[in-house]
Amino acid sequence: MARTIDEQLLANLHDDESLAEELVWDEEEEDGEANGPADVSSAKGRDTIWLDLDKSWHGIHFLLTGTDWSAGDAGAAGGAILGGRPVGEDDGYGPARLLEPAVRQCSSPSSDRLG
Repeated sequence: MARTIDEQLLANLHDDESLAEELVWDEEEEDGEANGPADVSSAKGRDTIWLDLDKSWHGIHFLLTGTDWSAGDAGAAGGAILGGRPVGEDDGYGPARLLEPAVRQCSSPSSDRLG
């Protein structure tokens, strides 16, 4: 699951990594707005983008990088799925990963790589 967060929530997450679990497990309402505890739903009422890759993340990572697990040798595209720094606890799926805005922009796959 990938989700955009605003700068205030990013700062809160830096201060308290336990918020990561609430961000990951915060469910999307039918109307597309975030639905969760007040301290993590500061994006409510704003444009929050959710992306749930479910089990397809691994196939997408392979298509972008040509590797099964490695992100290091695949350049910026490798960071799109397995990049960022771990935050919060490992709840069985690995810890949440945080891509800072500058890193996220660098890890966006180029259109020529996808085409």
